[in-house]
Amino acid sequence: MKAKKIAIAGLAFAALIALVVFEPWEPRHKGKTLREWLSFYPGSPSEDELRSEALKAMHERAVPILKRRLEWEPSEFLAGLSLKYQNRIPLIVSYQQGITDPRSRAAHDLGRMGDLATNAIPQLIALTNKHDLNSSWHCRGAAAAALALIRHDPLPPLFEPLNRTNDIDVFYQQAMLVGALGTNGRPAIPLLLNALTNTHPVIHAHALIALGMVGSEPERCVLAILPFIAPTNGLGARQKAAFAMAAFAEKSELAEKALLTAKGDPDPYVRRVAEGALKRAQKKQPSPSS
Repeated sequence: MKAKKIAIAGLAFAALIALVVFEPWEPRHKGKTLREWLSFYPGSPSEDELRSEALKAMHERAVPILKRRLEWEPSEFLAGLSLKYQNRIPLIVSYQQGITDPRSRAAHDLGRMGDLATNAIPQLIALTNKHDLNSSWHCRGAAAAALALIRHDPLPPLFEPLNRTNDIDVFYQQAMLVGALGTNGRPAIPLLLNALTNTHPVIHAHALIALGMVGSEPERCVLAILPFIAPTNGLGARQKAAFAMAAFAEKSELAEKALLTAKGDPDPYVRRVAEGALKRAQKKQPSPSS
């Protein structure tokens, strides 16, 4: 009997060793673990597609993790400091702006999974009602966009508020919601382009960001973005235009040329965005021998 127990224990130990050696603890996609894909922050629509493809391939493990991220709650201690000191401490300001908040990104990832993320709908609905940080409006928009994609809701009602360029709060929040739809927001491009003719800098800024997030129709968008990245513009316009232009670096020679010029911008953020986009575009180009 004792020998039998020892044999069973030996087999169990051998099975455990085989599992460790031959089976990774985490699923992998294209050589990266799920953890690596979840920590990978995409810098362009094409990289966002890669991340979405990977999470879809590993959805059985990815969706539960993303659902837990939707349930993240702000720190009560930091919330108390925020009420006491408001905008006087940079760390508190960054916290209120959502620098540690994983919910928007998680909602975006789940939305891109579509039908594979249907069991996250209750958590996404709950997120649409959150008002716990100054940046919670962004979480609510990301959750609303995700729900529309997962449930296959009609999208035109989400585009209509973009006509309200006279209402800054409505416009910028809706522009970010439409941007969160990714390429599904393509029908809203005419409205976003029209918003660039508005004279208010907040309207410009969020229309530019949304165009970059949607990342479609480079032949129309690049020409419209081009004036805003010019060095004669203010810093805010150049930064948002660089972000938007970077989305088209892999699709448009004109965008590449504009970003090459932006590499000489006096602002470090504009330079960094331009350099990153140009590196990604260069990787996409076929080698001379191919």
